[in-house]
Amino acid sequence: EVPPTPGNRQCRWLAALLGTGLLVGPVFFGVAVGFLWDWFLGVAGWIFAMLVAGLLTSKMRLSVIPPAQREFPYTDRAIARWFVARRIAGCEPDESASVSLEI
Repeated sequence: EVPPTPGNRQCRWLAALLGTGLLVGPVFFGVAVGFLWDWFLGVAGWIFAMLVAGLLTSKMRLSVIPPAQREFPYTDRAIARWFVARRIAGCEPDESASVSLEI
């Protein structure tokens, strides 16, 4: 199966925002905690946020990627594209743009 691409521009932006948030969100969280309280708490907050982002990415990956394609490595942005195209209402991929690999 070909990886889905979100249908319209808003959904592509949502997928890019979600993928980037999963990637850099923990860093921003750790820096914010470090500035507000202490650098030690900032590092601990960063580690905690990395664990949460990893759990979210794993759950998203298992919920939308077909079992036959789970053996391939995917980036956070690719997992976000799959998630938005499959789970967000109004962001289904265009059927005319998809390629069928069946013979």
